[in-house]
Amino acid sequence: MQQELTQWLTGKLSSLPRILVLDGGVSSNLGPESNFAYRSLWSSSLLLSPEGRQRILQGHLSWKEAHVLTTVTYQCHYERRFWPDIMTEELMDDMWKQGIDLARQAAQDQFVVASSGCYGAALANGAEYTGEYGEATLEDLIQFHRRKLKRVLQLQPHGLALETIPSLPECQAIAQLLPEISPMPCWVSLACRNGRELNDGTPVSQAIHVLKDAPAIGFNCCNSDYLVELVTFLPENKAIVLYPNSGEEWDASHETWEKNSGNVDNVPDKLLECIEKLPSTTRILVGGCCRTTPAVIHHLRTRVDEYLNTQA
Repeated sequence: MQQELTQWLTGKLSSLPRILVLDGGVSSNLGPESNFAYRSLWSSSLLLSPEGRQRILQGHLSWKEAHVLTTVTYQCHYERRFWPDIMTEELMDDMWKQGIDLARQAAQDQFVVASSGCYGAALANGAEYTGEYGEATLEDLIQFHRRKLKRVLQLQPHGLALETIPSLPECQAIAQLLPEISPMPCWVSLACRNGRELNDGTPVSQAIHVLKDAPAIGFNCCNSDYLVELVTFLPENKAIVLYPNSGEEWDASHETWEKNSGNVDNVPDKLLECIEKLPSTTRILVGGCCRTTPAVIHHLRTRVDEYLNTQA
């Protein structure tokens, strides 16, 4: 199936639909964050116990309408400074394996894509929403991602998602690593604070230019209202990925979502609006990020199938 996903991303002969549906808020669907044992590992904490792994498995099974499942490994990393005391390299290696194996176990003729978060996710201080990485250098960012990529390549899921990238330096780090990822199918998704800028204020057009060699590119964990403008910056000759969050605002100081600050029910409508603006040959992967539910993805899959039927 890895070869089939590669063919879809590259636009070569593929039996797959032009538009694929991704799962939704995989981690937020697993329950309150207070149930995650280690704050710095977020939902990946569940990989450390039999009960947690069972919750993850059941969570994956709730995304039946998705063509693509993503793993609960967004917060898995090898930056020892940010590890909880129990962590070792061997245990982290096993967490990656468990995360990919659980998604494989749940998959019903679905692609399994390894989720790899940004450097800000390891900081666990909301930096993915600002792109403020302190004294981290370009080389620090390269090594942060390289070690994770090495493990993913060993485990050989169907693909890799480099997610929620909020800053230009991190885009530059990933661009340097793209030759090492090949031939595994992958996408890079950017995190944006409006319809024109990454979360660190970098113009989206500049980030996309830096990542021009990525097999697929797009946006995640942003308000769906921004997408209609954001897609105008995307290249027409490349597969794109769009998976916004619920639109709710994250209060990093209190580590909670602000009530009544978004409308998750708008996500399918906004994604269809984007699809209709894109060229009819563009390969598109659409889904949801934080706080989007299985019901939202079910509705999205229905809307996508209806749209494709009208284009047949």
